Amino acid sequence: MNTSTQTPQEMKKPYRDTNKIEIAGQLGQNPEIVALTSGRIIVTGSLASHRNYVKDGQTAKKTNWVPFTYRGDKPEEFANALRKGDQVLLLGTLDYREWIDESTQTKRSTLEVAAFEYKLIREGKHH
Repeated sequence: MNTSTQTPQEMKKPYRDTNKIEIAGQLGQNPEIVALTSGRIIVTGSLASHRNYVKDGQTAKKTNWVPFTYRGDKPEEFANALRKGDQVLLLGTLDYREWIDESTQTKRSTLEVAAFEYKLIREGKHH
């Protein structure tokens, strides 16, 4: 069943690739400032995003932990303004990264949010 509101002519048009994400949740730890070898500064952290659903007639909550890097303007301001427990909205793209774990020489990878903008929605108990 087609639930699209597009006409058949519109559906035949090629889609442009789009990589945008908007995610809101609570910071899992204080943001960490990281200096890259290029001299650029980014901020890393994780965001707990919750989803409610019904299972066997009971309401349940699933939490997804989403890693992120903040690559926007004024990374130090971002890191200093936010703390564990703050509810924040991140705007950015999805970014796939691979690296070799130096301690085990194992290839590792992650899919993370590369955020360029943020908005504090609600402060946690620490403020």
